[in-house]
Amino acid sequence: KNNLAIKFIDNVHLTGNLLIFSDPSFNKLQNSVSLFVNEESISFMVLEGTTPIFVKTINYNNISELIPKVTEGFNSINQIGIDSQLLHKAYVVTDSISDNIIEQIRTKLNLNLLRVNPFDKIGQSPLIKENDLIQRKILTFSSALGIVLRLE
Repeated sequence: KNNLAIKFIDNVHLTGNLLIFSDPSFNKLQNSVSLFVNEESISFMVLEGTTPIFVKTINYNNISELIPKVTEGFNSINQIGIDSQLLHKAYVVTDSISDNIIEQIRTKLNLNLLRVNPFDKIGQSPLIKENDLIQRKILTFSSALGIVLRLE
């Protein structure tokens, strides 16, 4: 037994948000939305500054359902009285969908959607950068990154 106490459990979506907050173009005075997309669900988080004011997760079964499910998520945001057209920016954290799918979402929803990779602003050794398996599933390691970022 030791005297350590867990103060926070991190996840990929929250780690992505930490990087969003450090982006120079992030405006803490305006609402934004972050999406985390994995192989089976989309998580929406509406942020008032850096505070989540709405969170919803929608499951999907295959990639053809993705864009309709994203549309459903934005409709849910509108239904609670937040005009999704007035959101400053939208961010997506994912290693599960291609840039082509992200572009289709941008076009379908007329959305300024920016892809966020928590490791883009962090130095990586050549062994990590050149490892295809790690790079394809880099977000697997983002919870550990989130803990490190909170220690700064």
